[in-house]
Amino acid sequence: MAPEILAECRRILAREPSSCVIFVQRRNPPRVIYREDPPIDAILAPAATFHDAVSRSRDPEHAVYVVTSAVLRGASVRQLLVRTIGAPQLPEPPARVAPITTLVPHRGPFENFRVCMHYIAHQWARCEKTQVYFDEDLSDQHAEWLARNPAIEAYQSSRPGAGPYPGRHYLASRASTPWIMFQDSDDAPCADRVARLSAAFSDGDLLGSHEVRLDDFREIIYPVRYPLDVNDALVREAGHALLHPTSMVRKSAYVQSGGFSTHRVMGSDTQFLLRAHFSMQIRNLDEFLYVKRDRAGSLTRSPRTMLGCPERLRLQQLWVDAFRRTDDGQAILEQTALAAEHHGDVAIERIKQGDR
Repeated sequence: MAPEILAECRRILAREPSSCVIFVQRRNPPRVIYREDPPIDAILAPAATFHDAVSRSRDPEHAVYVVTSAVLRGASVRQLLVRTIGAPQLPEPPARVAPITTLVPHRGPFENFRVCMHYIAHQWARCEKTQVYFDEDLSDQHAEWLARNPAIEAYQSSRPGAGPYPGRHYLASRASTPWIMFQDSDDAPCADRVARLSAAFSDGDLLGSHEVRLDDFREIIYPVRYPLDVNDALVREAGHALLHPTSMVRKSAYVQSGGFSTHRVMGSDTQFLLRAHFSMQIRNLDEFLYVKRDRAGSLTRSPRTMLGCPERLRLQQLWVDAFRRTDDGQAILEQTALAAEHHGDVAIERIKQGDR
């Protein structure tokens, strides 16, 4: 292993011995839409987790998948990081950050939510508030977890299964902090995510990052890079130029843009990004700060809502056409399919202490 990587490992382990560090190869980011790069074959993990993975793996790439999968199932790791081989050493981020609210919608395996919240709690810099939104019926698991975490503000949907967007929009538009951090409960933030996004947010309105993706179908883990200048990328091709849950947004810009439409289960993040192009400065940080899980049963994998399903393709074409006409000056944004739509058939209710 290169000397600079060994030095970075020592620095990380000195700070937190129970760390998992994923190493990606250095590559230039794309200029237009996202790009999936070759599978990752290097990782640093606690000995017990690593040795167990090696004994059950086919090759180095599969071993990295097995280790990361164990980490996202709750293996005894306190912090998760990604480092780029051959890149300059990252500066130490500030310990204190601007006031931020992290929003975490959840529907699905409760253990994924538990692990996600574990890594949120062990980030280097803490957000002022963390709010969770359950788009499902509450169980004893929810009640027990909430009782152990009284500082977390919890909300639930009056109509479970309405999707993540009613909760996201309700909480984002009412946030008491000037900044909002998004997070999906299937995934895990890197320990330095809040600190590095906050430090890089000197200007602009919406900032995302690259991701590392854990693919449960192919049993590999690979880097996914996004264009740095998202506005420029969208003009070139109105496509997938930012992964919404990696991002942090200025609350005032979010409200001004109209926020997420709330009347559909899927796709409102794509519509929001294309609409936000006309009122926000949008970019991605050239760092890996997020680990995304690609699993069976998620919105992007369920047959009715999966990527590439007929309804997603219909909406994508509708929104891209509206984007092009607006960008060319042939249409008024608010009068196109990109306009935000908020229906009042889903109430977002605070879960009170007695409900827990």
